[in-house]
Amino acid sequence: MIPSLAILGLPVDMFVVFIATIIVGSIGAIHYLIVHVLGGKPFEEIDHQDKQTSEVSQ
Repeated sequence: MIPSLAILGLPVDMFVVFIATIIVGSIGAIHYLIVHVLGGKPFEEIDHQDKQTSEVSQ
């Protein structure tokens, strides 16, 4: 029987999902920092712009 490859005690598939989660979470945090904190765009402003765009296109 071939021993399964384990990284940090996790099966390879689970390790890949773990790394992907860390990367995607980091991208989300960077987006939040740049757009909403440093850029000063609140969520309501973005939501309001989306509603105006959809009303114009209808």
